[in-house]
Amino acid sequence: MGSVEDVAAEGDTFNPLYRESAYCAACHYQVVNEGTLIYNSFGEWLASPYSDPETGRTCQDCHMPVAPPHKGRFEGVYNAIDWLEENAGGELPGPLSVLAARSDRNFFVLPEKGGQYRDPEEVHLHDMPGVSDEIFMRNAVAMDLTSRSHNGELVVQARVMNKGAGHHIPTGSPLRQMFLVIEATDASGAPLTLKQGGALPEWAVDLAGAPGKAFAKVLRDELTGEEPTYAHWRTVVIAEDTRIPARATDISSYTFAAPENGPVTVRARLVFRRSPLDLQQWKGWDDPDMILAEKELVIE
Repeated sequence: MGSVEDVAAEGDTFNPLYRESAYCAACHYQVVNEGTLIYNSFGEWLASPYSDPETGRTCQDCHMPVAPPHKGRFEGVYNAIDWLEENAGGELPGPLSVLAARSDRNFFVLPEKGGQYRDPEEVHLHDMPGVSDEIFMRNAVAMDLTSRSHNGELVVQARVMNKGAGHHIPTGSPLRQMFLVIEATDASGAPLTLKQGGALPEWAVDLAGAPGKAFAKVLRDELTGEEPTYAHWRTVVIAEDTRIPARATDISSYTFAAPENGPVTVRARLVFRRSPLDLQQWKGWDDPDMILAEKELVIE
């Protein structure tokens, strides 16, 4: 079954479900322990503006986008044919006209072998871009950083926006984490003292204690009390959920003791981890951090 209405191969048939986000729900929705919602990317999409049938986007629109025009290794030949078609002043010879007809690449199988011409907008990629695609991930978020000085203090405000994902960020596996990391230093590079504002939790491991905020679905094992736990198949509950819903903005502020002289440099990073660092170290995984956004301010 598939999303193509005029499928030619025997044994295949059209199913409109393949065009809908509901098709993805079977794998991207999981409940354990009689009600603890572990995976809910579909539900998050359903509750977001992206589910509007008139103005929204389906899961397939983002994760199986329309294939861009592609002419592959014959691109030079096709470009020459395009030029001849525009400038030859008449019909092309037989073999060239066949190549010209194929230059749009709007088929999977050559017509003489039983293939059908297709509207290119019906041909979708199966690359499934997601958390391993850095460009895709960076396009989903935006970050803004502002500061002001007042009575010997430096107040920094960070805004993190889920501008492009049709679900929470991060979504899917509760192993995924995102950290806003704020650094404020004086002219010598020494860190300023944080007087007010959040700091990253112990489970941020190498980032623990740094000014900033964690975005994650944190689970607690009801039998052992372990928090966070990564064994989501056990008897777990959601201890905390600080992820950012679709088209929402998280705002946080940090107050530092300002130095008497010299410029102050404020840096912000948005760090994404597909799995917790301590779990990676235990398992021997090599899964580097992904920097989704960076900002820097210099206050004279």
